[in-house]
Amino acid sequence: TDPGVTFANRGEQLLAERWGFGAEAEGGDPTRLYRVTTLADEGTGSLRAALESVGDASQRLDVTQLDTAAIESGALDELDIVVLANVSSLTARQGTRLEAFVEQGGGVLITSGDQVQPASYMAALPRCLPARLEPATDAPVGPLTGESPFLSVAQPAIQRRLLLAALEHRAVPLLRFSNGSPALAGRTLGAGRCALLTTSVDLAWGDLALAGEF
Repeated sequence: TDPGVTFANRGEQLLAERWGFGAEAEGGDPTRLYRVTTLADEGTGSLRAALESVGDASQRLDVTQLDTAAIESGALDELDIVVLANVSSLTARQGTRLEAFVEQGGGVLITSGDQVQPASYMAALPRCLPARLEPATDAPVGPLTGESPFLSVAQPAIQRRLLLAALEHRAVPLLRFSNGSPALAGRTLGAGRCALLTTSVDLAWGDLALAGEF
């Protein structure tokens, strides 16, 4: 970025710095910012309303918000992917149900945050986690690199992340911090796949969500 150029906020700066695939993506555009302000399943301020605001219907996601108690019900039977976004803990029964869901071809994405209790996840998802979870720590400064430019983020501003121990033998790093440690890692289980993002998908631990590449 030209050092002589000033920006009104970090979102505008990230927009100007996008490159490759990220330069064509609309994510991170500060002129199209939708704020989710309620946990309600629908209505103004809900995640559903934000996703439905996308103009092209073919690009929309059908999202259902569930509480963790619903994991043990038949609710997962209608889903393709379950996202556990900063969910604090899981019971043994919930973990068993999620691992069965993945084995049958589903996907589980776990994202980190200040509510996540590593010991609970390790006990509930022993066959799904790509690595043992350790306490949160400051994130390395520098770009995130992936197996291709499509997965890389040139200048993220991530402050915190969950530290991962050595990856399980069937796990692979999908995105790495500048020091080589995993930022996103995944592993297969049966016909499905589990993935763990070591930072948050909101702005609590950084502004990765504002990056066009993200």
